[in-house]
Amino acid sequence: MNTYNKKTVIALYRAKVRVCNDLGYSLGKWNDGNLTRREDFNINKIKKSHKKKNIGAYIMDNLRFRYKLYKHEDDNETIDVLIDDGFNQLRKLNKLHNFKKHDQLKELIY
Repeated sequence: MNTYNKKTVIALYRAKVRVCNDLGYSLGKWNDGNLTRREDFNINKIKKSHKKKNIGAYIMDNLRFRYKLYKHEDDNETIDVLIDDGFNQLRKLNKLHNFKKHDQLKELIY
């Protein structure tokens, strides 16, 4: 992995950690029970995590697992695909964060 890709991956990871922290993730916490395969990832688990107020932990545990899984990848084409996927995940995570923030504002106003 070249230096540019490494900086990009670290920046993506930091951005995701910040968003997940706002969604309820506590830094340094790790729960193997939250891990799911990509095929098994479904909205029902996210809704259940949302009710338990730990949606950030659920998402971050899976993100951290994915980052560790591909940590030693050397193929530049695969790295580029993974970086593009990382930006798409961050975009969806930001939408979820904004939705939750908007939802909390509704609760405060009404």
